[in-house]
Amino acid sequence: WKASQEHSTIVVGTHNDLSFLAYRFGFRVKTIILNTLSLEALHIWVKKRIESVLLPGVKETRLALTEEVAEEILVKSGTSWREAAVLLHIWAANFVSGDISL
Repeated sequence: WKASQEHSTIVVGTHNDLSFLAYRFGFRVKTIILNTLSLEALHIWVKKRIESVLLPGVKETRLALTEEVAEEILVKSGTSWREAAVLLHIWAANFVSGDISL
């Protein structure tokens, strides 16, 4: 209730609809439904994420998700966006350290 009075934004990731609680406490609700993770979506997501963290003036990076690694991430994540994010973080850290495996 206090957060709604202070015009705070709360982001909730869940499989359960909690909008009735949010409305009850005075929040506006915006629902975003994520489709099941696919290879195409994974590649688009990775490209956007990499571009979003490039340093000013940097136009390119050697960090590139191969089809093989993308498929491995998709399988290991069980198509979960959250699990894929963890695996992508591990992949990027390994890549920087010179290890291209997952």
